[in-house]
Amino acid sequence: NSNQIPYNIRALSHIQKAYEYLIAENFQNVVMIAHRQSAELVFQYIKAHLGELRSPGFALVLIEPSLPEAYLIDFSEWLGKEFQSPILDIINRSDTQGNIDAESRKLSVLMTGAQSYKQLFLTFNNNQIFDENLTRRIKSWLDANASGMKVSPY
Repeated sequence: NSNQIPYNIRALSHIQKAYEYLIAENFQNVVMIAHRQSAELVFQYIKAHLGELRSPGFALVLIEPSLPEAYLIDFSEWLGKEFQSPILDIINRSDTQGNIDAESRKLSVLMTGAQSYKQLFLTFNNNQIFDENLTRRIKSWLDANASGMKVSPY
């Protein structure tokens, strides 16, 4: 019964299967997007698969990440040293604790020697205009910072 398997184990399995599917289908550019608590799952996945994720086609987008304090202290346990893939960290400007955590997260990530880490502060609200703006900002960042691998049409 799947209810007996802890949620994080099931979720990591789903991430693994999705990633394997993309690779099997010859996708070269993979962007993992994590919202709030799912950021911890993505970092657990990255930690377990660091060698596989060092391709120029991998990028990570965090939206209002909610992480345990251990992540804020030392990100190298999850990212290793000199993580090559670009990371976009989107923070809700109006969340006071989120802003404090963002500053700690930035210092912790930069201490790992990560190659490309950007924080973007936005004022969050639940409407279609915000969703469109968020999508546009992520796409713009990906175009500029995570161009990925160029794939020959042949």
